[in-house]
Amino acid sequence: MRVGITGVLGVVGTQLASRFVEDGIETCGLDNRAQFSEQQGDICDLDDVRKAFKNCDGIVHLAGASALSGKELDPNIAHKVNVLGTLNVIDSLLELSVDIKPKWLLYISCYHVYGRQSRFPVAEWARCHPSNAQGISKLLAEDLVQSKCSKLNIPFGILRLSSVYGSMHTSGLKALPNSLIQQALKGESLICPSENLTYDFIHIEDGIEAIIKSIRILHHHQKSLPTMNICSGVETRGSDLVTTLHQLTHTPGDIKIPSSYKEHGERFVGSSEKAHSVLGWTPKIQLHEGLERLYQAFKEKTL
Repeated sequence: MRVGITGVLGVVGTQLASRFVEDGIETCGLDNRAQFSEQQGDICDLDDVRKAFKNCDGIVHLAGASALSGKELDPNIAHKVNVLGTLNVIDSLLELSVDIKPKWLLYISCYHVYGRQSRFPVAEWARCHPSNAQGISKLLAEDLVQSKCSKLNIPFGILRLSSVYGSMHTSGLKALPNSLIQQALKGESLICPSENLTYDFIHIEDGIEAIIKSIRILHHHQKSLPTMNICSGVETRGSDLVTTLHQLTHTPGDIKIPSSYKEHGERFVGSSEKAHSVLGWTPKIQLHEGLERLYQAFKEKTL
């Protein structure tokens, strides 16, 4: 099997490509960060996409614009990359000749499409109310995948990942819990996020396993999958995350609540029942174990 990966140098992309090697799956990638490499290219350029993924059996579409460190994503960038870029990926399936074009598409979306919810855990049938550019653009991209692939009889799947952690990849250094671990290793105080902002953390290895299971169904059965949450189903407050890491790292620094601390934020905890039913997938790595692994990896790197 030969599978294309957009965003192959991203946090999930690098791990997925490594897993492909272990499983004997040939990889062809596309990433605008891949300088002087055959993987260099941009999903916003249709020619780049066509060239990268001809003769692939299918495509895992990971590339996208996202916000890090609490900064709002520019809506124009979100639309260009997440919506128009996705459109290019889909169009590449149409424009390549039948004998060399990919046969299926797996789109990796995110929990931001849900926005503010009132019922928890959030299931896939919940009405989406995205409140930021990332969520809005990802939801529009989902609609493109569903409508165009259904019309053209192209098998597809959409996975909505919750907060992925467990990677030391540079693009994730400023995200939780990486930033907190780095603070702890420096002996600094741990800055507590908003009390009411909650997370559903999923370890990257569990996320990769869900992607692999989805690929096998798309490739071997040539049938579309329902939209599925890939999450732990465990709600974690920012303050609880900080407390856990404070105990785990034995940092001399204390826990600080910024003066700008606000008693508001969006909750999220998802339901993974559909992924369990369809894929036979269940997350295996508990948050404490995952944080311990990540802390040890950062610690070894600093020695």
